[in-house]
Amino acid sequence: MSSSNYNKLLRFSLTHLRSVFPPSSSEQDETHYQHGIPGIPTDGRVVLLKNSNNGAQIYLVGTVHISEQSAETVEKVIDYVRPDVVAVELCKGRAEGIVDWKPEDDSLYKLFRESMRAPGGLCMKIGIFFLSCCYRRLHADGTFPGLEFKVAIEESSRVGATYFCIDQDSDVTLQQVSKVFSFNSLWKVYTRILDELKKPRQMIQHHTDSINVEYTRSLVKEMGSYQKKLWPEF
Repeated sequence: MSSSNYNKLLRFSLTHLRSVFPPSSSEQDETHYQHGIPGIPTDGRVVLLKNSNNGAQIYLVGTVHISEQSAETVEKVIDYVRPDVVAVELCKGRAEGIVDWKPEDDSLYKLFRESMRAPGGLCMKIGIFFLSCCYRRLHADGTFPGLEFKVAIEESSRVGATYFCIDQDSDVTLQQVSKVFSFNSLWKVYTRILDELKKPRQMIQHHTDSINVEYTRSLVKEMGSYQKKLWPEF
């Protein structure tokens, strides 16, 4: 199966969130924003967490999955900090799929074959194929979703850090999602994909613009509520 199918499924519906939720102006604790890395804004996209018991420091980097700017931020953080460990929010299979991706992986035959091998019923498999076609279009337009993950893995090797995949195996997650993925879910995915494929540049711009959104706790809660309304079955 395609190693990034679950990632596609969950983040696809976030495309228009910026237009749904404008930037928040609420006050927030910015103590952790002072990360001390030159050239990176202290706006909350990179935060520094410290363990007072053992002195350990964790640099947490928030990214937009189709943003080259996010990939550049990841590269700058790893290059400056020279960490002992780099953790990526992927399972091992998805990480290998992103690092080893080749243009020939986007052939319709291969995408269809991998979708049919995915866990779940027929609706789930067809939904994954639709999403794979959408990402195929992004690749054709020169956009590589998940580039920041690839950069993180490659940079960790360059600086001598150990990298860990800290997400649940995507097959397990797909099995869980497939239990509630119905024909109605498939129809929603299909209609949204048709809309996006008609306006690929606008879709990319929506994701790119989301870099400028102020992701406060209140906004994240609003986004969660929006997702529950959009996908109540999940």
